[in-house]
Amino acid sequence: MSRCHCRDGSNNPSVSDAHSTPTAPQRRQVTVLFLDVVGSTTLTRQLDPEDLLDVMDGALKRFAAVVDEHGGRVLQYAGDSVLAAFGADRAREDDAERAVRAGLALLAAAREHAARVQREHGVAGFDVRVGAHTGLVLLGGGVDEEGTIRGFTVNIAARMEQSAPVGALRISHDTWRQVRGVFEVQAQPPLQVKGQDEPLATYLVLAARPRAFRVAGRGIGDIETALVGREAELAWLLAAFERTAAGGGLEGATLIADAGLGKSRLLHELQHRLDLHAQRCWLVLGRSHPGGMQQPYGLLRDMLAWRLQIADSDGADAARLRLVQGLQPFFAADGEEAALRQAEMLGQLIGLDFSASPRLAGFVHGFRTGSRASGSAAGWSAACSPATAAPLTWPATLGRHGPSW
Repeated sequence: MSRCHCRDGSNNPSVSDAHSTPTAPQRRQVTVLFLDVVGSTTLTRQLDPEDLLDVMDGALKRFAAVVDEHGGRVLQYAGDSVLAAFGADRAREDDAERAVRAGLALLAAAREHAARVQREHGVAGFDVRVGAHTGLVLLGGGVDEEGTIRGFTVNIAARMEQSAPVGALRISHDTWRQVRGVFEVQAQPPLQVKGQDEPLATYLVLAARPRAFRVAGRGIGDIETALVGREAELAWLLAAFERTAAGGGLEGATLIADAGLGKSRLLHELQHRLDLHAQRCWLVLGRSHPGGMQQPYGLLRDMLAWRLQIADSDGADAARLRLVQGLQPFFAADGEEAALRQAEMLGQLIGLDFSASPRLAGFVHGFRTGSRASGSAAGWSAACSPATAAPLTWPATLGRHGPSW
């Protein structure tokens, strides 16, 4: 079944301006993602052509929306396949992670669409395969300038998709190196790819780990290597820690650099130094990710969840209980009732609904909630690092485009 799709996902191909000035092809490091619909031949036999159009185009539009939501760009539609790239417009530190998260979201969207097809048309068998690979490509040029992508990276990504089990996401070793530690994966037997001398190591991605951090690579083959060229930045961060440990108050640091220039490695080195430091401390970790961009206080929520071991799979009641039990001791000096109110106020701030609590009566709406809850957050931070105990430290690392708060 062959169709032509324009960039907006409709069935009417757009005509580009023949007199527009062509853009020079660009060499970029991207993560290429392929998706192919499985079972379309069966659907063709069993569905009326108009119903088939609704099923397939509805699926492709939904898949394109998922790619867009995760920061990727759909470059081509070919039959029942989608080719997308992450990093095509600008390089980001987490392009590979965005692609893998998009792959998992595409599998979930396909399952939802399959249930709809079964429910509305009584036909089973709709499914997809997804594959991803990270490497250098040439973008632009040619007849279809905006959708042109060339390079062996595309071939490998296509092979990842073609060899993936139905309903699964396969990634290459080059992509795995970029997301190591963030996802649950299952190593696969070496895969032979046409044009490649040696078989490739590949992985099936099973799920995203909650609040996971990428494991920094340590040289070639995990051989320990010294940090080079970042001694001044590391010294500044360590000096800030020493000032905090000496009772000098809170310190803030924002590290801004292009993708791939060593921000993650610098943070890894700081963690290593703090582990060996004579002053005991808590390093409270939180990470911003695409799905949390629209969540108020999402980074604070992530930090608290990480520290208090609140899992994404915990129900609302369990999450609230863990939060209160974990935070109450920090406010114990205020008395039991006040400590519970402070903990619940902070939970309300990060999106755990405590509106039914009698302790928050009159405070769950409006400015008073935000200001009091922010005070609770500041109180928790202060309680974590009294003058006689361990300092609380959290460095921030950002991309070149700077902070978004």
